Order: sequence, then structure tokens, then C-alpha cells
Amino acid sequence: RCLEKEPARRYPNGAALAQELRRFLEGEAVEARPLTRLERTRRWARRNRALAGLSAASALALTVLAVAALAGGVWSYRETQAAWRAEQARAEEARRER
Repeated sequence: RCLEKEPARRYPNGAALAQELRRFLEGEAVEARPLTRLERTRRWARRNRALAGLSAASALALTVLAVAALAGGVWSYRETQAAWRAEQARAEEARRER
């Protein structure tokens, strides 16, 4: 914004520029260009390392639990289907023997 041709788009004074530089150095959002969602998240994570780490660990744990639950459900379904097929085969064999 310092080099804008239109005076209305420049910083009004040195104090405003100094404030913008302070925000930039502290990792906060600046007015010169809006931050992307990814950059805002990255900066928040740098300022809040413990909470960001806990959030990431929680997300990972939930993902692992979801995958384990899904795998358990698939295994249970297959076991049930195998038992059903075995029962059908026994019933068919019994019908043939009569």
C-alpha cells in the first residue's frame, strides 16, 4: 500500500504504516493484503502450539477410531455372512438327505 498511485489507497500516515508493520511482525492479519484461510490457520497454529497440537492429535485419534470401527463392522458383516452361508449349506444338505 505504500506505493499506491492513488493517495486514498495509501497509508494515511507513518503511524498507520508502523501499526501495519507491527501486526505483520507479530504474525497478525494485515490490511495490505487479506490472508488466505490456510495462512490464517497456519499463523493461529504458530501462536497456539499446544492447542493446535492437541487438535491435530484429537483429529488423528478420531480418524483412527473411525477406521477401526469401519474395519470391525466389515469383519462382523463378513463373519455373519459366512455363518449364514454355512447354515444354508447345512440346511440344503439336510434336505438332500431326506
